Amino acid sequence: MTDPGPALGGSLWTAPDEFRGRLIDLAGRALRDDPGLQSALSRWKDELLQSALLDSIAEQADTLLARTNREIDDVVAKRRALDAHTTDPPPSIAGQAGRRRRRRC
Repeated sequence: MTDPGPALGGSLWTAPDEFRGRLIDLAGRALRDDPGLQSALSRWKDELLQSALLDSIAEQADTLLARTNREIDDVVAKRRALDAHTTDPPPSIAGQAGRRRRRRC
């Protein structure tokens, strides 16, 4: 485990087991005995989870948008390449012009 830094004049992670045990016990009693603290910690946890969820959703949306933009760019590039090699009018227009000529003859 990495050392998160000093706490109460020293690091909790490097403190003797007895001290850590007492501190954890005191924190547990405080949580049991103080509904306000329980509520505050619960709200804080919910806010952290919501923030993490929103970050995840935003990241997924960015990924999806980037993929969609790449696919659109690919389709546009293929269409432009096809248009550059095609000189004939689209079949629907050519068919209509041919039918008109036959009718007039």
